[in-house]
Parts: sequence; structure tokens; C-alpha cells
Amino acid sequence: MHSISIVGRRYALALMEVAVDQNIVGQVMADFELIEQTMVEAKQLRLAIQSPLIQAYKKAALLKEVFGGKVSQQVATFLFLLASKNRAEYLPEVIQEYRALLDEQNGVISVDIKTAVDLDDKQTKQLKDKLEAYTSKKVRVHLATDKQLIGGLTIQIGDTVLDGSIRHQLAMLKNNLAAGALN
Repeated sequence: MHSISIVGRRYALALMEVAVDQNIVGQVMADFELIEQTMVEAKQLRLAIQSPLIQAYKKAALLKEVFGGKVSQQVATFLFLLASKNRAEYLPEVIQEYRALLDEQNGVISVDIKTAVDLDDKQTKQLKDKLEAYTSKKVRVHLATDKQLIGGLTIQIGDTVLDGSIRHQLAMLKNNLAAGALN
């Protein structure tokens, strides 16, 4: 785990403890989603927060100006703390880690699925239902289309990859044929 993940996880864990104690876990996540969306839409804000040239107190003032009154007092205080400790650039990582902690707490796993063709809603739901049965957890599906798969799909659950693509099958066939030719 690199230092950014460690910093993000530490702050996320601390905030999660406060959120659990104050029964505002969902509110914090909603605030983080607003912050995330704002940072996606406001490139200048994102650049300012990430800039090492802007002093911590200016970042704190900027975050207060942008999010004051729009997020809960606890999250506003957290943003001020993060900025004043010169850690504002870790905010996206903190949000990501907080989401992971919340998912863990709620028994939700993220699953990345790549398919050769777009799936319709019915197919996506069927696949999600099967994955929930397979993992015995709630599943958050992230779909992507990858024409290079030729056919089939790949599923990534954490560090585990299930590869049912035609591309993979062809690669295995090629390797087996090459190995047979060497014998």
C-alpha cells in the first residue's frame, strides 16, 4: 500500500469513527458525493486543492467558501482539518477510502465487468443476481465494453479475475498448441 492510500485510509477511518458515533454515516457519504461531483465539474477547484503552491490556509478558505452551508458541519470541519494539516490534496483518496469502508460495513462489493457487447438492463440484472448469489454479498456492478474480448466477458472481484472471454480462450488454445508443437 503506498503512502497516499495510507493517508487516505487513516483520515477515512477517523471520519468513519466519528460518523458512526454521531449516526451520520450516510450523510457523510452524501456530502462526499456532492464534493466529488463538484470537483469533477470545477477543474479550477480540483487543481487548486492539488497544488503544492497554494498554502494550506488558502485551501481551507477555498473549501469553506465552496462547501460551507452545502455539507454537514462535521464534513465542513473535516475539510478544514484536512486543509489545515496540508492534506487537502488527499481528499479524493479519503472519499474513495471512506466509500470502501462504508461498502465493507454494508457488505457491498464492487465488481468490474467487461463485456464484448453492451448488456441490456435485463442481462445486467441477471448477472448481478448471479454474482450476489456467488459472493453472498450485495454487488455494485461497474460495466464496461471491450471489443477486444471478441466475445464473452471478464469479471473482476477484488484481486480475482474470472475470464470467460473468447480472447482468453484463443490465447489458451494458442499456448496449448505451441506447447504441443514443442513436444
